[in-house]
Amino acid sequence: MQHYDLRLNIESDLSDALILAKEVFEPSEKELAEYHQEAHWREKMRHGGLLVTAWKNGTMIGFVICDHREERTLHVWNAGVHHPHRGRGVWSTMYAAIENFASRAGYDRITLNTSRERFPNMYAFVKNHGFQEYRTETQNEKEKSYWGKMISTTGMQ
Repeated sequence: MQHYDLRLNIESDLSDALILAKEVFEPSEKELAEYHQEAHWREKMRHGGLLVTAWKNGTMIGFVICDHREERTLHVWNAGVHHPHRGRGVWSTMYAAIENFASRAGYDRITLNTSRERFPNMYAFVKNHGFQEYRTETQNEKEKSYWGKMISTTGMQ
């Protein structure tokens, strides 16, 4: 696995993360309004959430924004890795940081939503890393899956 520098909850990284998110997802105008607003991401960080950014040679190559959900649940709300760096362990490195943060902060569950059709690599990751599917629904004729994973906590309860 290659080495990446990770940064956690650095608000000044938000602008670069949003730029990278637009490159990764190529969102529609509706998706831009719903998922790519800096103030919205900042609120997630400030209320028990987490921003993880991955850097290589001074360039952001990945991001994850998580938010606090129901009691003791950290939800992976949006994540992306720049196309040239996919398949090189960037997501796995960022996920390890998420799990460590969640455990130390007293969360006992991590959740995320994904789609087998749109995000086959994420779907495979959750299936292979201890997540359990707890719900599915159809949106725009595509299936969306809801996944959760219990983790051990080391933080203050």
